[in-house]
Amino acid sequence: MALPSERAWQSRQDLARSLISAESAGPGSYGLVSLLERLCLALARHVSAAGAAVHLMSLDGSDGVAAASNDRCKALVELEFTTGEGPSQDAFSRRKPVLIPDLRATDGPRWPGTPVM
Repeated sequence: MALPSERAWQSRQDLARSLISAESAGPGSYGLVSLLERLCLALARHVSAAGAAVHLMSLDGSDGVAAASNDRCKALVELEFTTGEGPSQDAFSRRKPVLIPDLRATDGPRWPGTPVM
């Protein structure tokens, strides 16, 4: 897989900056976790999603939710780790995005242990 060009990286950085600046930081909202939570909120709003999360995974099985747009989204991502199935697990194992516009519209449960938000 080719790395994105410098122009593509700049475009992504500009989008991230504009999304983050659109989310106002509340009192005491400093640090990386706060920044990631604001990014999740902005991204969920930007793509009209029920939620967004930053899910950190490693090859040795370490896993964790760094940030999420809401508690329900965070619980759903944590459930993926517990059940070992879900879009994050598939994306990580296949090394490519899992793009499903509406999880409720699939033919049967793709991930039976994962509820739809």
